[in-house]
Amino acid sequence: MITLVALASAAQQPQIPALGWDWSANQRLYVETEVRLPELMWVNAEKNRSARVIGFQIRAVLDCVATDKSTARKQQVECRFEDIGLVAGGVAGDQGMIVHILEEYDALFDEAVLQLMVRDDGRIVDVNLDQVPVRNLRTRSRKESMRLLTRFLAAGMEVPVSRREGDALWVSNESLLCTLPTTLGTAGGAEIVHQASMSDGLVEIATNGRGTMSPGESLNTFTCELAAHTMMQPGAGPTERTWTMRGEPTPGSPIALGAAGYEYLQRGSLRRLTPEESVDVGETREVIPNTSGPSAIQQWNTPTTDPMDPAGR
Repeated sequence: MITLVALASAAQQPQIPALGWDWSANQRLYVETEVRLPELMWVNAEKNRSARVIGFQIRAVLDCVATDKSTARKQQVECRFEDIGLVAGGVAGDQGMIVHILEEYDALFDEAVLQLMVRDDGRIVDVNLDQVPVRNLRTRSRKESMRLLTRFLAAGMEVPVSRREGDALWVSNESLLCTLPTTLGTAGGAEIVHQASMSDGLVEIATNGRGTMSPGESLNTFTCELAAHTMMQPGAGPTERTWTMRGEPTPGSPIALGAAGYEYLQRGSLRRLTPEESVDVGETREVIPNTSGPSAIQQWNTPTTDPMDPAGR
């Protein structure tokens, strides 16, 4: 009897249509994210300024469209920054410098282009930043710092979908949310379950997953637990999305020796905008963290050197 009731209930559910983004038309998106880092992250200016941040917020209005550099399974998508607001906090010794670096980045984002390589199943397999001036080692390092920040925007735009029409349940094993800001990549895998249902003509996708992640230049390994909620318009793309990711160092990580280590937290939201809609992204500024975070002393046994230091190259 229970089986028959379950089958009858399933039969009454409308079939899930084909899912995915329509990048052939411009997609205006408002994306915001807040990140608390488990390890220090360097941000570098063009001249004489480098600072260590432990957390930041990014709010951006993006205008995205596919380019002609596409294949049957992948599309290159370019997003221009209509506006961006950057907020960051750093370690005590670097406070007061960060605001000047953020203001430099803000001006550069006016001309920058976020380039994404998006598979037909929604996975974003490459994130690049173009139209940022590069003349020497410092400006290359500055561009990389900016690119690593924009990866957190791309992580919220990544919505894995099933390649088979009608699937209400599917699994993926990778996510940009389960990565860290590192130039050498993040190793590790995840098991992520997505469940879809129809809701007033939209597809509602509930996502939950867990895994591990290990940055290429670090001996530390972190757990990853993520959850996301997406409302997808069939044939067009998400109308809105929210996500949360929480990680912590594993007991065997050097950063956790003698202490619990610091949590790695991400949370954010995405909303599709109408052509005429405007959003206030706030001002670019520096804040003083109201909680303790990673420090250079706490990470003495972890290779997190300044990338501008010749001894670290």
